[in-house]
Amino acid sequence: MSDSSRYYESSFKKCVIDFYLRNQPNLSFRSVANHFRIPGDHATVKRWYDRYNGNLSSLQHHHRSERAPILNKKQINKFITMVIRSHNRLSSSINYTKLVKSVREKTNTNLSLRTIQRYGNKNGIKCKKNIKRFHKELGKLACDETATLRLKLQRVSNKKIIFLDETHIKINEVARTTLVASGEMPYVVVTDSSSYAAHFDMIAAIVGDQVLPPIVYSPQDRKTKEVKGINSQMLIDFIEDMGVGEGV
Repeated sequence: MSDSSRYYESSFKKCVIDFYLRNQPNLSFRSVANHFRIPGDHATVKRWYDRYNGNLSSLQHHHRSERAPILNKKQINKFITMVIRSHNRLSSSINYTKLVKSVREKTNTNLSLRTIQRYGNKNGIKCKKNIKRFHKELGKLACDETATLRLKLQRVSNKKIIFLDETHIKINEVARTTLVASGEMPYVVVTDSSSYAAHFDMIAAIVGDQVLPPIVYSPQDRKTKEVKGINSQMLIDFIEDMGVGEGV
């Protein structure tokens, strides 16, 4: 059914039906629709014909009333929108299954996950879509770097090698312990979200019982050296700079 066919005047619809009745059985609903160029083809004319009971009122289009929302705007903003946005500000993932349970308990309703997502979409919240990366997308350069890194690691030692990356913790998270040098704090507390906090990159390694000196890239280093995370080539440079594996 075409949306435009809904808004014809009742008098026009009656004219179409009268034309069909006058020319029966020589005309079909399809022929009438083509004659008057009615969107929706024969199905629209047949629907008018079936609804017509001799009164123009039977041909009037009645607007459908939208389903009343289960929650009002204040509830939607308090229990759904603000909760999701608070997780976004903290760069924290949100468990929608737990959110559904929480909303049901606080509002005494039986909202579905789909309904909560629809309310969120109306308030400008979009679901994150993860893009899966497949091995076929890896270029030849990345494959060569990986192969070189593996070769370097094989020459370092036959003992277990552990690479350490930087660890941060937000002020509202539970404290956790990390591997650090003696006398140093086991974690670093930051008050800003990860989007605004100063970023450091660090490479450190443990080869068997030997702890290698770490290399730390400050925010200024990251900017001048264009450091964006630790990659294979940086690990290779780290191994060569530390002289790991010499004489092995």
